Amino acid sequence: MKFFGQKRTINVDENYSQIIDLTNFWDEMRKKYPGEELLGLGANLSGSKTIDYYIGKIDEELVGESDSLEIPDDGWNEFSCKLDNKEIEKMYRKIYEQDSPDYEIESMTEDTFTTKVHFANNGEKR
Repeated sequence: MKFFGQKRTINVDENYSQIIDLTNFWDEMRKKYPGEELLGLGANLSGSKTIDYYIGKIDEELVGESDSLEIPDDGWNEFSCKLDNKEIEKMYRKIYEQDSPDYEIESMTEDTFTTKVHFANNGEKR
């Protein structure tokens, strides 16, 4: 499958301060594309101080400039929690205890945060 979206390189750290930058990017994109059901895609996640983060859609181009990225069709694991920064941080800490994902697809509703993660090793510890 293919993800189309606008890309931003985000600095990451173990204190999850990247949540602030990601929230600001989401706010910007929601203003730019009001009413669209957007998804977030994290890529190049393992072993780096930065990630590539896209906001867009699967198999559907956004109007205007967008980057694209081929992502796996299957092998995704789904996790969800309350839409709250502390809850999101706890959920990701549990995910990273399993392994480092190579991709993640995030979506939000009014009160729920959901992520689908793809582990290069299918979640088996290295």
